[in-house]
Amino acid sequence: SLEGGLQRLDKMSNQFETHLPASVTVTAIAEDRQTDSLWFGCLTGEIFTVHQGMMGKGPCARMGAEISALAVSNGLEVSLWVASRGRGLYELGADGQERQHHVHSRDEPRSLQSDDVRSMLLDSRNQLWIGTDRGLSIYQSDDRSFVNHVHETGGEHSLIRGQISILFEHLNVLWLASDQGAISRMSLDRNRFAHYRKSPGGLVDDSIQAGLTDRQGNLWVATSNGLCAYDPKSREWSTPSPEAGFSSVHLTALAQTKDGAIWAGTLGKGLNRYDSVSETVTVFRHREEDRHSLVHDTVTTLMEDSRGRLWVGTAGEGICHWDGAGFRRPARRDGLSGIVTAMIEDRDGRLWVGSKNGLSIVGLDGELLELPGRARQIL
Repeated sequence: SLEGGLQRLDKMSNQFETHLPASVTVTAIAEDRQTDSLWFGCLTGEIFTVHQGMMGKGPCARMGAEISALAVSNGLEVSLWVASRGRGLYELGADGQERQHHVHSRDEPRSLQSDDVRSMLLDSRNQLWIGTDRGLSIYQSDDRSFVNHVHETGGEHSLIRGQISILFEHLNVLWLASDQGAISRMSLDRNRFAHYRKSPGGLVDDSIQAGLTDRQGNLWVATSNGLCAYDPKSREWSTPSPEAGFSSVHLTALAQTKDGAIWAGTLGKGLNRYDSVSETVTVFRHREEDRHSLVHDTVTTLMEDSRGRLWVGTAGEGICHWDGAGFRRPARRDGLSGIVTAMIEDRDGRLWVGSKNGLSIVGLDGELLELPGRARQIL
């Protein structure tokens, strides 16, 4: 989380356990299903790992700069890709040891485009994409080099201008957004970009906050001026009716639940559940007198777990989940407050959450428990 620490939820017991101290700010999480490991990157450049449920006693690596993203590729050898803000891209082995450090070089046109990496994506073909403050890099595994894309003035099909802050894949298409507005798409087997900007019948705003692929194959985009959807069949954009009744146009996070509803978090105005069939919105806000209301009105992240529960990360009061009738949170608040920025579910159904006071587990009775037992030394 932005305020520090990491938490773990064991859904069998529904309890949180604290793993990392509050002084540790978790900025990125990645799962390696092949080795049953989780990796955590921190604001201070440290990387921690949990293997088969056991946390190492200390960081397995120190990058010396904020970790902005993590990705795990499973080929002949497991590789952990570590993106940093200012020190480029690292490739680590399963043991946490550095294999290669990729940095930008003015004399090498096929080097990393910039050392300031803002986003990273490992696509369905195991291709690594790296978004930087000065363009997009595509990793070439055969010679460990990069194919780079930059914005070209007057180039209709060149990369969008600005820092590439968001990368995601949708139906074999790469989507990316920059800090200077607009969203772009590129087929994974082509090198041309198509751009979408704020326009009548197009995007409602150039400031992209989050993206979501729904179960029908549509792309939903949360912006600072509302919600819009892209139909890949018609290649047209649409927006919900203004009468739908969203609590705010400044959206921050998106998720879809098994009932088909689109959930949209906001900045200070709670959580919206949008039914695209009836085009209606149900708004959830924090109410001090209602212990089953939303725990905080600023939502930072959303995800549905394998049991169909919607988890809500907030900016100041940790997490809660929607059970169909109200929002539930652990009975004790210590260890679960803070600004949540990342959540991931592992293959055993456990939910790992970056928050203020470390990695935690919440039991079925809603009490906060300490993580028992041994730790594995990984240095």
